Amino acid sequence: MIIETTLELIDENSFLDILPAKDYIPDHYRVITANRLAFHAADWIEWLAFINSGTYCSEWMIVDLHKF
Repeated sequence: MIIETTLELIDENSFLDILPAKDYIPDHYRVITANRLAFHAADWIEWLAFINSGTYCSEWMIVDLHKF
C-alpha cells in the first residue's frame, strides 16, 4: 500500500542543481515502474529513487503488506 503527498520546495536554490531533462526519468514513470516491479517496500524505494531529478518533492508512506 502506498500513500503520497506533494511537498512544497521552499529553498529555491535547489533548482540550481536540477539535471537536464535527458538525464532523469520523470516521476510518474518511476512510480509506475516501482508499483509493478517491486516485491517489497525496500524494492519499491530503490525503484523510485532510480535516476531521480529531485524536482518533484513528495512524502511517501509505504506499507509492505507481505509483513502482515
